[in-house]
Amino acid sequence: MPMYSGPVHVHRLSERGAEVSTFSLPDARFWLPREGHASWAHPPRPGQNNTVVVPEWLRAKQKQMINDPTFTKCGSSKPSESTALDREGSGALYRNEDKQGSKRPDYRGHVVIEGKRYKLAGWLRNRKQGGGKFLSLAAQPADEIRQ
Repeated sequence: MPMYSGPVHVHRLSERGAEVSTFSLPDARFWLPREGHASWAHPPRPGQNNTVVVPEWLRAKQKQMINDPTFTKCGSSKPSESTALDREGSGALYRNEDKQGSKRPDYRGHVVIEGKRYKLAGWLRNRKQGGGKFLSLAAQPADEIRQ
């Protein structure tokens, strides 16, 4: 069965579904299942971007997905973080749900710059002067293996 993958923004959740929109039609919301016929790169959370893989019949049912060129045919029913998000100058950060220790990043993700993919790590920090919070980032070429 042909599968399609693409990026979505999660607006809200119900017990069984996620209300989402595509980036090309952000005001045209629709519902996708949280489990079963949809596979998510990360558990869907309101206010976050995610990548979803759906079968062709479900894509055909949702007109927003048909008209979005970022939903492409893929060979797997499992999404990856890179699916449909590897556009030049773009990327994504995801909350590090498996954080173990204070030195581990609060967020992980990637970005594509000049055709090269970089891993991103982000730590939430408190400003010393004036209060407030900021996100400290580190980037490393994705093909480098840390020793």
